[in-house]
Parts: sequence; C-alpha cells; structure tokens
Amino acid sequence: MKKQDMNLLARYEELHKSKASQYSDNKIYFVVLGVLLLLFGAYSIKLAIDNSLLKKDVKELESYVNDPNIQTKLSYINQLESDIAQIEEMLHEVESINQVFDSAVRFNSVPITILNYSRPASVEWQNIEYSNGVINLAISGVRPEDISNYVLRLQRTEHFKKISYAGYNYNESEEKYFANIQCVLQGGL
Repeated sequence: MKKQDMNLLARYEELHKSKASQYSDNKIYFVVLGVLLLLFGAYSIKLAIDNSLLKKDVKELESYVNDPNIQTKLSYINQLESDIAQIEEMLHEVESINQVFDSAVRFNSVPITILNYSRPASVEWQNIEYSNGVINLAISGVRPEDISNYVLRLQRTEHFKKISYAGYNYNESEEKYFANIQCVLQGGL
C-alpha cells in the first residue's frame, strides 16, 4: 500500500476555512435580517404608540367640539360673522351713495356768493337762471373791460367746472355793454 502523507493541521485549517466562509456569509445575512426585523419592529411599536396618542387627541377634540357650550358659542360666532358681512355690504352701499352725492351738483348760496363777490362795481346783473347744474347770468356794464374782468375773476375762483363767455354787445340806447355768461357747477354737465 501506498502511504500518503497527510498534514493534519493543513487539512484541519482547510476544512475550517470552508466551513467558516459558509457560516460567515450566512451569519451576515442573518445579522442583516435580524437588524431589519428589529428596525421594523421598533418602527411598528412607535407607530402603534403614535396611533394611540392620536386617537386619544381625536377623542378629546371630538368631546370639545361636541360640547354644548362650545356649540352655542360657535353658533353665536357664526351669527356675528353673518352680521358683519351684512354691515360690510351696507357700508359698501353707503359709500356708493356718498360717491353719487359727492359727484352730484349742489346748488346753494355759495355759487351766488362767489358770483356777487367777484363782480366789479360797474357790472350789474340783469338776470340769473339755474338749470341742470348751469347758472346762466345776463350782465351789463359801462366799460367792456369790466365784463371781461368779471369773467376772468370767475375763472380764477376755480369754483365752477366751466365758464362759457361768447363776448359782449353794445347797446347804444342804454349806453351799456351786455353779455351772457354760463357757469357750470362742479359735478354738472
């Protein structure tokens, strides 16, 4: 028979290495799997705790919302909000009405006072008429420059929207100059 030399230590290490490599690959998989299971379990426990806390908060909020005192206050607040909306709508309507009044022509003593104070001493009123925001003024004067000055004074007051003047005519029998002036009030035509 043939004798085979065998190195037992080398053979032992060789077998041990192959078993160790098999076990080490398997161990890594088991360790990774175990860590994943632990993480999944921990996360599941955390979610279960959060869920129970949220359920508790939901129950507290439901009891708060369903409380009759809170419901009464809520209906009162809703009524107040409705009232505020109505008041805001009325305020808007009042503002619209005020805009209309502000743009409307108002005839009072102020235009007459301005017409009188701007009038030179030598100019006389012959006739004054008011219609649709326009004052028609028939005047007479001894000198033509007095009539022109009167028109310029009225324009400088800036009280009227527009002053219309087509010139003057001389009347020989009365020895006076006559003119017609149209004064459109602010907010008028």
